[in-house]
Amino acid sequence: MFEGLNFNAVLRVAQIIDFRVYLLEVYSRICPKCGRGDRPFIGFLCDLCYVSEFGVAEIPRSIDFTYCRVCGSYKHQGLWVDGVGGVSETLSEYLLIVLSQKIKPTRYIDEAWVRDISVGAVEEPGVHHVKVTISGKSGGVEVGEVKTVRVKVSTTVCPSCSKRATKTGYNAVVQVRPAIGPLDSAFKAELWSILEDLGARARSSIISVDEVKEGVDILVDDQNVARIIASKLKAKWGGVVSASFKTTGSKPGGGRKGVLALSVKVLNVRAGTLVSYMGSPHIYVGPTSRGVLLVDLGRGSTVEARLEDLAKSRVLNAGDYVGYNILVYRFTADLGGSLYFIDESRGSKVEVEKSRVKLYAGSLKVGGYYLVYQLGDQLYVLGEARVEQGR
Repeated sequence: MFEGLNFNAVLRVAQIIDFRVYLLEVYSRICPKCGRGDRPFIGFLCDLCYVSEFGVAEIPRSIDFTYCRVCGSYKHQGLWVDGVGGVSETLSEYLLIVLSQKIKPTRYIDEAWVRDISVGAVEEPGVHHVKVTISGKSGGVEVGEVKTVRVKVSTTVCPSCSKRATKTGYNAVVQVRPAIGPLDSAFKAELWSILEDLGARARSSIISVDEVKEGVDILVDDQNVARIIASKLKAKWGGVVSASFKTTGSKPGGGRKGVLALSVKVLNVRAGTLVSYMGSPHIYVGPTSRGVLLVDLGRGSTVEARLEDLAKSRVLNAGDYVGYNILVYRFTADLGGSLYFIDESRGSKVEVEKSRVKLYAGSLKVGGYYLVYQLGDQLYVLGEARVEQGR
C-alpha cells in the first residue's frame, strides 16, 4: 500500500491521524456548556449541566390534598385512607404515593424516584410549599435535584366521621348481650381490643360503639363487617348469634334495603364462676353444643342449661358459700401425679390426682388458700379464698 512513498511521508500521515484521534478523545470529555472535563457525562453534557438544563424528572408543580380534621384520614382516588399521624406525616405519605405514580424521568435518565419529602411551614393560608428530593440514574451515574411542590390543603369531615357524629347511615347493628348478669369492665376492654384489631377498612365501617342498659350496640355501615364482628365475638367467648332484618325500602336494581340486626348473646363468665340458676348456686363449667354445663352445688350433679334460661341469672361470690358444699383448702405440694392440700375445716390432709382436678384459679401457690368443691371424684378449684391474717 505504501510502495513508492518514502518513510518520512508515511510517518507524517501517521502523526496527523494520531493527533486527530487525540483531539477527538479530549474534546469528547469536555462539557460544551461549562468546559469541564472531570465530570461523568449524561448524553452530551456533564451530569451537573444536564441536571441544570433538563432536570432529573418531571413531577406536578401543584397538588391538592383533602384531609379529615376529625380522624386524620385523607382522600386518594376517591377513597378515604387512614392517616399516619399529624398533618405533616400524613401529607408526606400522600405525596410519596402520588409523586411516585406521576414521576417522569427526563430524556437520558433511565429511572427516577422520590428520595425525600420535607414539609415546611405554611407560607400562605391553606398552602404548604414542600421540598421534594428526587434521585435518578443514567447508566452508572446517579444524580439528584430538589423541587418545590405547592400543596393546597383542604380540611373537611370524612363520611365516616360525619356518620359517627350524627349516628346516621348505618346498615347494621351488632347487639352484644351478656348471657349472665351485666358486662363488666374487663369484658368491655376485651371487646374494644377485638374491634381495634380489625383491619383499617373494617374499622372505618364502625359508626359508633354505644353502651346501653342491656349491653353494647355497635353501629356499622357495612353488613358484611357486622357479620365479621359477630363471628369474632362468638369465637372469642362462645354464645349464640341470631339475626333479624328490618326493611326500609327497595334497591334500584331490585331486592330489599334495610338494617341487619345481629344479636350476640355471649358467655361473659369464665369457667369456675359461681352463678345463680333456678334460684340456687351453680358452678359454670363451660359451653356445650346446646347451651352451657353447670354443676348444682346443692344436689351435687351436673345440669345442661339453655342460654335463654340464664337471662335472670347473676354472678355470685363463691366466698359467701363456704360451708354450703364449698370448702377452703390450703395447697401444700405438687408431687408426682398428685396435688396435696389441707382441708381447713377438718384439719385433714387431702391428696388428689392431677387428672381429677378442674383448676379455675390459675397456677396454685404453695401455702395459698383456695375455694374448692368436690363432685364425685372431681375436685373443682374455683379461686383463691380470702383468709384472715393469723389463721
